[in-house]
Amino acid sequence: MKIYRVANAAIGCAIFLVAVVLVYVVSIHHSKLTDLSGAIRYLVLPGGLLALLIFSFKLPAARRVNIALALFATGFALYGLEASLHITEWYSRARVQRYIRAHSDTRSRLEIIKDIEAQTGERAWPYPVPLYLGEGIDIEGDTVLPLAGISGATTVFCNESGTMAIYKADEHGFNNPAGLHSEKAIEAVLVGDSFAHGACVPTEHNVAGHLRARNRSAINLGFSGNGPLLALATIKEFAVPLRPKAVIWLYFEGNDLAELELERSSQRLMRYLGDDGHQNLRSRQEEIDRALKDLFEALRRDREREEANPPKKDFDWMTYLNSQRVTSWLLLRKLRSSVSSGFRMARRVLDKDSPEHCIHDLSLFASILRDASQSVASAGGQFYFAYLPTWERYRNRYPPGLCREQVLALVRAEGIPVTDIDSVFRSTGDPLSLFALTWAAGHYTPEGYRLVAESIDRLVN
Repeated sequence: MKIYRVANAAIGCAIFLVAVVLVYVVSIHHSKLTDLSGAIRYLVLPGGLLALLIFSFKLPAARRVNIALALFATGFALYGLEASLHITEWYSRARVQRYIRAHSDTRSRLEIIKDIEAQTGERAWPYPVPLYLGEGIDIEGDTVLPLAGISGATTVFCNESGTMAIYKADEHGFNNPAGLHSEKAIEAVLVGDSFAHGACVPTEHNVAGHLRARNRSAINLGFSGNGPLLALATIKEFAVPLRPKAVIWLYFEGNDLAELELERSSQRLMRYLGDDGHQNLRSRQEEIDRALKDLFEALRRDREREEANPPKKDFDWMTYLNSQRVTSWLLLRKLRSSVSSGFRMARRVLDKDSPEHCIHDLSLFASILRDASQSVASAGGQFYFAYLPTWERYRNRYPPGLCREQVLALVRAEGIPVTDIDSVFRSTGDPLSLFALTWAAGHYTPEGYRLVAESIDRLVN
C-alpha cells in the first residue's frame, strides 16, 4: 500500500514541476505562441505531458507504480546530466579564476583609475560602449551618440594577459597615437568592434599598430561593442573625411550579427543608412568630451557611494526562484543546448557541403555592406572586408549560427575584396594559441593581431 502512495506522490510532484515549467515558459515566451512551431514547442508539448500525467491517476495502481519508476529513472538521468554540465562549467570557471588571481592584476577598473591618478596626478577614464548609450547622451538639449571616447584621455581598457591595457586616446577618442587624423595621405583606416579597437593589448600590438610597424599610414577607428551599423556610422563620420586609400572592416563572426539585432532598434543608427544620420562628430569633440566626463563622474560617484555603503542583501525567495540559475536547472537548459549543438554538428559532419545554420536575417547586413562600400568609393577609396574567426570555431568544429558562408557570399557578391583570417590562423597549426585565453572566449594575442595585419597588408597591396 505504501508503494502506491509513493507512486502517487511521485506523479504529483511531476505534475507540479511540469505545471510550474509550463507557466514560466508561457509567461516568458508568450510572444512566440502566435506561430505554429512556437505554440507546439512552448504550449502543446508541455501541456500534453501535463494532461497525460493527470490522466495517469485513473490507471490501475500497478501501472501508476511503473509510471512513477519511469519518471524517477528519467528525471534522475536528465537532471544528473544537467548537474554534471553545471559542475563542469563551475570547475572551468574556478580554474580561470585561480589563474587570474595567480597571474593577473585583479584590481577593478575603478581601482586602477584611482591608482593611476595617485601616481601621475592626471585623470584617467574608462571608455564608453556606444552600443549601450541608446539614442545618445544629452548635449545642451541635443541628443548625440558618441562613437569613441574622451579625446587625449588616459583610457583604462581591458585585461586578458595579466596586465591591464591602458592607452592615450587620440584627438577624437580612438586608440591611436595623437596627430594621425591630420595626416594628408592615409593608406588604411580600420573599423569594427573590440578586435579593431585592440582588446586587450598595448596600442603598438593591435592591428593598426602592426600595420604602422610595416610603414603603413594606418588609423584605428574601431571601438568595443560596435556592430555593423556602428561601423557604418564610423565610416561616414570619421573615415570618409580622411579620404583614405583603403577602409578595412574587421568583421568578427562571434557577435557582429547579434549586435546588429540590437542596433536595428536604434532610430539614430538606422538613419545612417542613407544620408540622414550624420552628426558632425568631428567638429563636436569638446562638447562630447564634457558630456562623457560628466557621465563618467556621475557613475563614479554612484560606485564610490555603493562601496562606502553597500546595500544589505536580504534573501528574497521570489528573486531566487526567478534567477537564471534556478530556471536553468528546471528547464534543463545546458543539456538541451548541448543536445542541440550535437545535432547541428552531426548535420554538418554528415552533409559537409551544406552551409552552416544561419539564424539571422541578412538583408539589413547586405544593405550596410553596400552603403559602406559606396561611401568609401565616393571618397576615392576602396572598401575591404576581413573575416575574423571566433575562439569557438577551434574548440567546436562546427559552431552554430555564425552564418559564415552566407556572410562571405554577400561580401563577394558586392565585389568587396575579402581576406579570411580563419585560413590564416589554421595555417599556423595551433590557432588556439593565438587567443589570449586559450580555455575561454576572448581576444587575440599580439601574434594573432600581427597575423591579421599581415593578411590585410597583402590584401590591400
